[in-house]
Amino acid sequence: MTDEQLRIIEKVKKMLTLSEGTNSKEEAETAVAMAQRMLSKYNLSIKDLDAYKEKAECSERGCRIRTKTLPQWVSSLMSLCMFIYDTQALVSSQKGERVTVYFIGVEPNNTICLNTFITLYKALDEMSLVEHPGLYVADRKTSWQKGFISGLYNKMKEQKAATMAEERSLVLVQRDKINEYLQEQYANRLRSNKPRRNTSAKDSAAYMEGYHCGKDYNIAPQIEEVHGF
Repeated sequence: MTDEQLRIIEKVKKMLTLSEGTNSKEEAETAVAMAQRMLSKYNLSIKDLDAYKEKAECSERGCRIRTKTLPQWVSSLMSLCMFIYDTQALVSSQKGERVTVYFIGVEPNNTICLNTFITLYKALDEMSLVEHPGLYVADRKTSWQKGFISGLYNKMKEQKAATMAEERSLVLVQRDKINEYLQEQYANRLRSNKPRRNTSAKDSAAYMEGYHCGKDYNIAPQIEEVHGF
């Protein structure tokens, strides 16, 4: 099967999922008709869709980070990466050992998600800022980190909103796969914590400074340079 056919299959699956998930009869019929036309045009069939489905399996990617407890900014960073790449995350830790972060998703989402997390984690963890009057350097640094993550989150949210109409059905399919995978592979075996976004900051000036930097940040060049994509 060619790359072009795989791309068409992905689009067809989005349309069919949309037809099943909408409450509008007209929207459902339109989506099905478009899917049928695309299959016919590229000489594909429902069997090809089933074969594609078998290949789109979930897997996990994980890394250890230099902490025995999960800081709020790291939890927020995990939530950001989950949002960008439509993955799920798990946090595993044993007493006295470093935290291990896992991203669960459909390839290549989870691999790229983990690489993005590692790149941003290192950049934000190593960042040093000038001490703000009346506060510890750590407070200012943490506020800057939270602001950066929030700024980047809002930037990505705006970008995803522009394409969400086309992508939402595929996202729902992937989430179902991820949930099934978690239930099968991790039931009663791995303690999990759901990361969350946190926008509270002790230093509002540092937070806003980080926020604007996050809004201006471009992920792609850093990922390509560090991980060779």
